[in-house]
Amino acid sequence: MWGYGNEAADAVRHRRAADLQSQIESSRTRRASDDVEDRLDRHVLLTEAMWELLAERLGLTSADLAAKVLEIDGRSGAVNGKREVAPARRCPSCDAAVTVGARTCQFCGEPMDGHDPFAV
Repeated sequence: MWGYGNEAADAVRHRRAADLQSQIESSRTRRASDDVEDRLDRHVLLTEAMWELLAERLGLTSADLAAKVLEIDGRSGAVNGKREVAPARRCPSCDAAVTVGARTCQFCGEPMDGHDPFAV
């Protein structure tokens, strides 16, 4: 009889712990989502400001912007509304996969040709 009461109390404690863990994870997910949304809002604001400066100072039009977007979009071989990330490069010295935009191989230090400071 005593064992049953302890098992029930243990089950309640485990359920409460699981509920608390679920609430913590939900809170973390919500904060991460809010952070991504805030960062996206800042990027949209920055992009809008840059576009307005370009349009005002260089006389570029929305058609110019649309053409450039299509050009960049098509660089991957498919116009799909996404900027495709280039595959990792191979180090000419040790053949390790080197992250896009790296100036040198993170494994052997070999300088990488064709460094693109704007690579994502």
